[in-house]
Amino acid sequence: MLTYALQEAIDASTDDILDFLERDIRSIHPYKQKLEGAEITVHIQGVRTGNIIAVYARTSTSEGRGDEMIRFEVVRHTKTSSMVKAFYECDNPHSILMFHRIWARLAIAFRADFAGEALRKLNKIEKQKKTG
Repeated sequence: MLTYALQEAIDASTDDILDFLERDIRSIHPYKQKLEGAEITVHIQGVRTGNIIAVYARTSTSEGRGDEMIRFEVVRHTKTSSMVKAFYECDNPHSILMFHRIWARLAIAFRADFAGEALRKLNKIEKQKKTG
Protein backbone atom coordinates (compact mmCIF):
# COMPACT_ATOMS: atom_id res chain seq x y z
CA MET A 1 0.00 0.00 0.00
CA LEU A 2 1.33 3.44 -0.93
CA THR A 3 1.49 6.06 1.78
CA TYR A 4 1.62 9.80 1.21
CA ALA A 5 5.17 10.95 1.70
CA LEU A 6 5.98 14.46 0.55
CA GLN A 7 4.74 17.43 -1.43
CA GLU A 8 7.05 20.17 -2.71
CA ALA A 9 7.05 22.91 -5.33
CA ILE A 10 9.79 22.95 -7.98
CA ASP A 11 10.59 25.83 -10.32
CA ALA A 12 10.14 23.83 -13.53
CA SER A 13 7.42 22.77 -15.93
CA THR A 14 5.49 19.57 -15.30
CA ASP A 15 6.89 18.07 -18.52
CA ASP A 16 10.49 18.81 -17.52
CA ILE A 17 9.97 17.15 -14.13
CA LEU A 18 8.14 14.14 -15.59
CA ASP A 19 10.82 13.72 -18.27
CA PHE A 20 13.54 13.81 -15.61
CA LEU A 21 11.76 11.24 -13.43
CA GLU A 22 11.18 8.96 -16.40
CA ARG A 23 14.89 9.03 -17.37
CA ASP A 24 16.03 8.68 -13.77
CA ILE A 25 13.87 5.63 -13.07
CA ARG A 26 14.98 3.96 -16.31
CA SER A 27 18.56 4.11 -14.99
CA ILE A 28 17.77 1.98 -11.91
CA HIS A 29 19.36 -1.44 -12.24
CA PRO A 30 17.80 -4.70 -11.03
CA TYR A 31 18.92 -5.73 -7.55
CA LYS A 32 19.12 -8.96 -5.55
CA GLN A 33 16.98 -9.51 -2.47
CA LYS A 34 16.48 -12.43 -0.07
CA LEU A 35 12.87 -13.60 0.12
CA GLU A 36 11.93 -16.57 2.28
CA GLY A 37 15.48 -17.90 2.11
CA ALA A 38 15.80 -17.63 -1.67
CA GLU A 39 17.65 -14.93 -3.56
CA ILE A 40 15.49 -13.21 -6.16
CA THR A 41 16.13 -10.45 -8.67
CA VAL A 42 13.92 -7.36 -8.48
CA HIS A 43 13.36 -5.41 -11.71
CA ILE A 44 12.19 -1.79 -11.59
CA GLN A 45 9.90 -0.29 -14.20
CA GLY A 46 8.62 3.27 -14.43
CA VAL A 47 5.34 3.93 -16.21
CA ARG A 48 4.20 7.42 -17.19
CA THR A 49 0.47 7.99 -17.49
CA GLY A 50 -0.52 11.61 -17.93
CA ASN A 51 0.96 13.58 -15.04
CA ILE A 52 1.83 10.47 -13.00
CA ILE A 53 4.99 8.38 -12.90
CA ALA A 54 4.42 5.05 -11.18
CA VAL A 55 7.35 2.83 -10.22
CA TYR A 56 6.74 -0.91 -10.16
CA ALA A 57 8.86 -3.73 -8.74
CA ARG A 58 8.66 -7.10 -10.41
CA THR A 59 10.56 -10.11 -9.13
CA SER A 60 12.10 -12.79 -11.28
CA THR A 61 9.32 -15.12 -10.08
CA SER A 62 6.34 -12.83 -10.72
CA GLU A 63 4.42 -12.09 -13.88
CA GLY A 64 3.06 -8.88 -15.32
CA ARG A 65 3.99 -5.35 -14.29
CA GLY A 66 4.52 -6.12 -10.61
CA ASP A 67 3.58 -4.12 -7.52
CA GLU A 68 3.49 -0.33 -7.41
CA MET A 69 6.05 0.86 -4.88
CA ILE A 70 6.45 4.59 -5.63
CA ARG A 71 4.32 7.23 -7.35
CA PHE A 72 4.97 10.83 -8.33
CA GLU A 73 2.12 13.13 -9.32
CA VAL A 74 3.17 16.42 -10.92
CA VAL A 75 0.73 19.30 -11.41
CA ARG A 76 1.20 22.88 -12.51
CA HIS A 77 1.44 25.17 -9.49
CA THR A 78 2.11 28.60 -11.02
CA LYS A 79 3.19 29.77 -14.48
CA THR A 80 6.79 28.83 -13.69
CA SER A 81 6.54 26.09 -11.07
CA SER A 82 5.00 22.68 -10.50
CA MET A 83 3.89 20.80 -7.40
CA VAL A 84 5.24 17.28 -6.95
CA LYS A 85 3.30 14.91 -4.71
CA ALA A 86 5.19 11.76 -3.84
CA PHE A 87 3.95 8.47 -2.41
CA TYR A 88 5.82 5.31 -1.47
CA GLU A 89 5.41 1.94 0.17
CA CYS A 90 6.37 2.70 3.77
CA ASP A 91 6.80 -0.87 5.04
CA ASN A 92 9.45 -1.86 2.49
CA PRO A 93 13.02 -0.70 3.25
CA HIS A 94 14.02 -1.02 -0.43
CA SER A 95 11.11 1.20 -1.48
CA ILE A 96 11.97 3.79 1.16
CA LEU A 97 15.62 3.95 0.14
CA MET A 98 14.82 4.03 -3.59
CA PHE A 99 12.22 6.74 -3.08
CA HIS A 100 14.61 8.98 -1.16
CA ARG A 101 17.36 8.47 -3.75
CA ILE A 102 15.01 9.55 -6.55
CA TRP A 103 13.62 12.43 -4.44
CA ALA A 104 17.11 13.76 -3.65
CA ARG A 105 18.26 13.51 -7.28
CA LEU A 106 15.11 15.34 -8.41
CA ALA A 107 15.65 18.14 -5.87
CA ILE A 108 19.31 18.53 -6.78
CA ALA A 109 18.69 18.41 -10.54
CA PHE A 110 16.22 21.31 -10.35
CA ARG A 111 18.02 23.16 -7.56
CA ALA A 112 14.89 22.97 -5.45
CA ASP A 113 14.69 24.66 -2.06
CA PHE A 114 14.32 21.28 -0.36
CA ALA A 115 17.47 19.74 -1.94
CA GLY A 116 19.57 20.03 1.23
CA GLU A 117 16.86 18.48 3.38
CA ALA A 118 16.30 15.68 0.85
CA LEU A 119 20.01 14.87 0.75
CA ARG A 120 20.30 14.86 4.57
CA LYS A 121 17.34 12.46 4.83
CA LEU A 122 18.85 10.17 2.18
CA ASN A 123 22.22 10.16 3.95
CA LYS A 124 20.52 9.28 7.25
CA ILE A 125 18.63 6.37 5.65
CA GLU A 126 21.76 5.06 3.91
CA LYS A 127 23.73 5.28 7.17
CA GLN A 128 20.99 3.37 9.04
CA LYS A 129 21.00 0.69 6.35
CA LYS A 130 24.77 0.22 6.70
CA THR A 131 24.69 0.03 10.50
CA GLY A 132 21.74 -2.05 10.99
